[in-house]
Amino acid sequence: MTSDVQQKEMTALHALRFFDDIPPCSPLESRAMRFAIRAHAGQKRKGSERPYIVHPKAVSKILRAELGGNATPSMLAGAWLHDVVEDTAATLADILDEFGMVVARYVDCCTKAEDTKKTLARLAAAPAGAKLIKCADIIDNLKDIEYFGVARAEKYASEKATQLSAMVVLDTALGYKALHEVGRVFNWCDLKRKEVPCPPK
Repeated sequence: MTSDVQQKEMTALHALRFFDDIPPCSPLESRAMRFAIRAHAGQKRKGSERPYIVHPKAVSKILRAELGGNATPSMLAGAWLHDVVEDTAATLADILDEFGMVVARYVDCCTKAEDTKKTLARLAAAPAGAKLIKCADIIDNLKDIEYFGVARAEKYASEKATQLSAMVVLDTALGYKALHEVGRVFNWCDLKRKEVPCPPK
């Protein structure tokens, strides 16, 4: 009999295949993908019925599309794993044991700290690979944020703009694209506010 965990893993894997064929990848990335599928099993994207694993998949896809051969196996593994410490029972020690120091460093840098100041300091000191993963993460997260309403979208976009500034990545193509997404969300918020009629005097 299939266990509940196995069923959730199969559902997540099916979702990945539904949205896109999984491209040929390194053994390291393949292990990271399966680790992420197990760790995020049963989770959904906020405001959606889509399995959470579609987000790490999208982040890895953005890195591969934007960086081509410069997207290293460690970076792609980090893309799959970037949310597991923050959002699942997996620990940074688990990532270190399974994937080594470089991937663990990427994941640690993409994980929220105890407060905003520490999170920004962590991102500012992050290696280039972690910053690129974070840019891809921001691009994908901002893609559908307007469905959550103006106030939340504006707050989230402002938070991401601050993170991009801390990382000093605007001289990279991914950094520029992430900033463009932030601007798009702010523009959308402005347009939505203009649609709201003024209350009668």
